[in-house]
Amino acid sequence: MTGRRLGKRIISGAMAFIMAASTLAVTPLKTYADGKIPTEMDSASLVNYDYVLGRAVDFGITAPTFVQQGHMETTFATNNFLYECGSNSDVDFLVGGTAQFLIGGVGESKNNPGNNKAVFGSTTADVFNIEAAPDVLGDSFSHVNGEGVVGGQEFGKIHFNTPVKSVVINKSEATQDNVNRILANATDRSDELSRRAASDYAVDYREFAKIDGNHITLDFTNSAFDNKVIYVQVDDTLASALNESAALKINKDPSSVIVFNIEDNISNSTFYGTSSFNEYSGEKAVTIQKIGVSVDGGSSYTYTETSKDDARYFAVDEVICQKIIWNIRTTGIVSLNICAGTFIMPNCKDAVVTGSSAGWAVAPRVTVSAGEWHYIYQRGSKDTINDGNGEIHFAARKAFTTDYAKAGDSSAEVKSIESSADTYKFQMYKADSSYGSLSAIGSPVGNQDTNKIHLPKLTYTPDDDGETFYYVIKEEGAGSTVVDNGATVEKSNGEIRMAVTVSYDEDFKSYTYTVSTKTILGNGRVLKENTAVGMSGVEFSLGAFYNKVMDEEAPEGTDVYISKQDVAGKELLGATLNLKGKQADGGTVNMMLSSISVVPGEEAGEPNRTSYDLTFVSGKTPTLIKNLPDGVYTLTETTAPFGYEQAEEITFEIKDGKVLDTDNKNYPNNTVVMVDEAKKDVATYTVNISKRIINTTEELPGATLRIVQYGFEKGDANETDFSKVTLTQGSKDITSTADACDCGSIEFVSGTEETLVQGLKPGNYVLYEITEPDGYVKAENIGFSIDENGNVTREDGIGVSGNTIIMEDAPKTVVPDTGKLVITKTIEGDVTKEEADGALQFTITTEVNGTTNYVKANGSLTTEETSISLSAFKKDGGKYTLTLDQLETGSYSVTETITDINGYKLAGVSYTVDNGNAADGKTASVRVAKDATTTVAYTDKYEKEVVVPDTGKLVITKTIEGDVTKDEAEGALQFTITTEVNDTTNYVKADGSLTTEKTSIGLDKF
Repeated sequence: MTGRRLGKRIISGAMAFIMAASTLAVTPLKTYADGKIPTEMDSASLVNYDYVLGRAVDFGITAPTFVQQGHMETTFATNNFLYECGSNSDVDFLVGGTAQFLIGGVGESKNNPGNNKAVFGSTTADVFNIEAAPDVLGDSFSHVNGEGVVGGQEFGKIHFNTPVKSVVINKSEATQDNVNRILANATDRSDELSRRAASDYAVDYREFAKIDGNHITLDFTNSAFDNKVIYVQVDDTLASALNESAALKINKDPSSVIVFNIEDNISNSTFYGTSSFNEYSGEKAVTIQKIGVSVDGGSSYTYTETSKDDARYFAVDEVICQKIIWNIRTTGIVSLNICAGTFIMPNCKDAVVTGSSAGWAVAPRVTVSAGEWHYIYQRGSKDTINDGNGEIHFAARKAFTTDYAKAGDSSAEVKSIESSADTYKFQMYKADSSYGSLSAIGSPVGNQDTNKIHLPKLTYTPDDDGETFYYVIKEEGAGSTVVDNGATVEKSNGEIRMAVTVSYDEDFKSYTYTVSTKTILGNGRVLKENTAVGMSGVEFSLGAFYNKVMDEEAPEGTDVYISKQDVAGKELLGATLNLKGKQADGGTVNMMLSSISVVPGEEAGEPNRTSYDLTFVSGKTPTLIKNLPDGVYTLTETTAPFGYEQAEEITFEIKDGKVLDTDNKNYPNNTVVMVDEAKKDVATYTVNISKRIINTTEELPGATLRIVQYGFEKGDANETDFSKVTLTQGSKDITSTADACDCGSIEFVSGTEETLVQGLKPGNYVLYEITEPDGYVKAENIGFSIDENGNVTREDGIGVSGNTIIMEDAPKTVVPDTGKLVITKTIEGDVTKEEADGALQFTITTEVNGTTNYVKANGSLTTEETSISLSAFKKDGGKYTLTLDQLETGSYSVTETITDINGYKLAGVSYTVDNGNAADGKTASVRVAKDATTTVAYTDKYEKEVVVPDTGKLVITKTIEGDVTKDEAEGALQFTITTEVNDTTNYVKADGSLTTEKTSIGLDKF
């Protein structure tokens, strides 16, 4: 660099950064939380994990085919369970509740034929409630429901490795139908979410994103998203972030739900991991990896890893699993790797768990391969089983419509109403066969915060076998109205009728049920009927119970102007304002009324309206809000323009067509003015930049680094003046060697000590490595921010100590030049391989930095003396070959050591050397060249060694006296001659040779 204040060379880099980051691509610059908000959004109380999952909320995994290839910690519902491993499924995150299972079938293992079991291990659950098909349980089932089990106990194809406090097992022919119904419900919900994400309900996520390569931070902290559903259509850019661990981070309110919709045309990876028998290797896939979610404005993030730490998995459950819905529409492979959420994958070929993940997964086929699936939800059906005998409950869903004729059409449902828990109450009655003569069962129950209606538990006894019972569910206060967050809603005159036929199996001591239902709307129309549906589990979904949203006559109102000004009276562009109102009767002013319209100020963009507030951005001219009804209004500035202080809240009243302040004075021209003061001079702060060698504390000099500020406008009080920034390294001031740019950056070179950067104002920054030192790999960019108190935080969640940003470079991997050394050994003579293996050794050495290194049979080097036996060679007839194909180039010595082979003598040794010479009779000096082959060819000739023993003469004489003929003597006399050879008795034959077989010599041989 030639000087500190030139700044020319940096301009192109800064402009490249601006082009890469979509949030900086427009002028005036917006923060990445200021995108366009849909004019109407669904309520999180109506579209959520419970609504999407239905009964699947009790099962971590729901899949007609489910393959277990490793350890799991989940509940599940499946029709074809394939056990392809030696591990079990624990339920270790469900504290004190009931672990629910639907098992419609257990298939034959492909990897381990005959290994067809569902194996359960340790658990923190109090009760295992299992609904299983008859062929799963077998004919020898014997268990009293509600009793515990011991380790090693099994029921048919269900095996328990460890004790469980209470186990309830129900046999049911309807199990497979129940699993299929759950998947069918999820498929319908997926279709609905897909339509929503392709409509005006969706946001353009880029308008709320900070994008840095594959790293994306989404900011949905705008209060307009509170208690709302945010639909995001995933494109290739967002998909790429999902395929990188922790590359996607989300800032949001705890109440908001995000639906990520991934259509079939999106893929972000190629599947190479293990799946169900590796049948998908090389196929395109959708991979979801770890993400981070912050509900405190980015101060801290909850990531998707789970462990048996209460705080960790409770946070993942509440912040991510219940609030992030992944609607994955691919017909290919899904790879779930250390992720969490509600995963709906109704069309995929296989959803493969490749790293420990948590939440819910619903798909036609799921394979738990590498890693575990964790079921961490704590609000499942835990209160439905006490002793396990004849217990069942029903559930319904609170829904809304503007017209009972449209009820049942999900696209026509009103999902924008924010309905709080217990806003609506329902009473269950026992009835006669005509659904008359009602008698209340328990107390009325309210809707939950997810708008699920959890009806009272019903209990039956063996005496009820074959009986049919009738019930009616009605809403309390039918015909009256309630104001639900600004919407007037009729409490329904409709009802749900149901008939339950009980069947009791004496052998299994279990119950099954046949359920018929009829849902009648408030106008008498029959919405839905179910006839004789089999059910044996703990919950039966009755579907939606609709309330009608009433039309209101548009009130006459007043036109109001909202003017955002500076102290000089100039209109200010870019302030985010929120308006809420209360009418005289205490009801909330419904900003969604068609009578109310908004004319935005110049260059301000469209406002966002909900049933209870209006959010808009100030323009170069005042914002006109037309036809506001009488009431008291609160105007709040949620975000001030750059360089200005946030104004205090303003309260005004509209009365009889006039706009009044708190002193009951008229606002001239019905114009409410809110004034912002310019910020005073902002303090500057210091950041330490440490450029290090990776995994060390050693500073790495010679790296060219650049700090860029972003997210500001020229003239903003928070704009850092880089011409006033100073840099020091230890006691050395390097300010004069740096390049500062008035476009918001500074560039400098790292030294042997940390660089102290002084004079940075609060804001967002990125640290880049422009040029890395020789021999090192360039580091990734680091985003960081400085708050108004000077505290420094990194955007990737890595901790910052002492306001020091550490950027590490890894040394480049040097790949040495290599060549090939081939040693051949030809043995002539009748010598076996085993005899040669023990007799022949080769020692290969090379000098490395003055030290002798020995080459091992795999080509690696060691300083310990070693040799290579002929057993490491490849044999082909009488020729043996050793190939070392990745030896570093250089000089090597090859020495053959020969020992005697018993019974043979060495008749001669010869060898030839390519690219070397024979140093002596045993050692060859060779040169291994780059990408070349050097051969040392040895030939040994062996001859059979003939051993001639020392000999002597043994004479045996036999004299026979008496009148015995020669023939008689030869038939009567035998001689046995023995000797010991190597501790073995040998017998002498008539020709003087030896044999180990017992023999004798007759007199006829004399």
